[in-house]
Amino acid sequence: MIYCFGDSFTHGDELTNKESAWPTVLGQKLKCLAVNHGYSGASNSWILKKTVQKCMENKPDVVVVAWTSIMRYEFYQPGNRSLCVNPGHVDKFYFVDNLYKHWHDSAGKFIEWICQCILLQNFFVTNNIEYYFANVFSIIELLEENADNAELQSWLEKLNTNNFIGWPNETLMTWSNNTPIGPGGHPLKQGHKCIAEKIYEHIRS
Repeated sequence: MIYCFGDSFTHGDELTNKESAWPTVLGQKLKCLAVNHGYSGASNSWILKKTVQKCMENKPDVVVVAWTSIMRYEFYQPGNRSLCVNPGHVDKFYFVDNLYKHWHDSAGKFIEWICQCILLQNFFVTNNIEYYFANVFSIIELLEENADNAELQSWLEKLNTNNFIGWPNETLMTWSNNTPIGPGGHPLKQGHKCIAEKIYEHIRS
């Protein structure tokens, strides 16, 4: 059994049939059950939390985590309901505009994400779960901007980038490049097929 975690690019936003999303296609290619735990708008904090929760409930054979933008934050509404926000939500949530204008620091958020990856990789190793990471969006610019950031580089050394598919240049976006996309910018059936094929090839190798 394969568990797949991520944001809308994993969930399959804008697909007419969610069975066409890359987790299901990947499962078909590997001839095993694939469970799509993608969540539209998910932050990396949400992805980390949900991955650990689901893997503790029922240990899968393989896990694929498609990390999202570091720009997203997770907040909590009454009843402990998760609320993930990003710069695209400034019209919906008044506090987000102030957050990004005055308090957001991309280097700090990048370090936070690296730490999340390290925590999850150690969880997988401890629990003997085969895992693969991927990025939905490019991190090249962040890596270049922080090449001289000693603190960030010290954390980066602890990250096993060998378990990232296509580190650091390839992403779900590049794998589905030149395929049709929906009005919201998400890959459609052909794009998800390309993503599944890339992950499949990496797992087989």
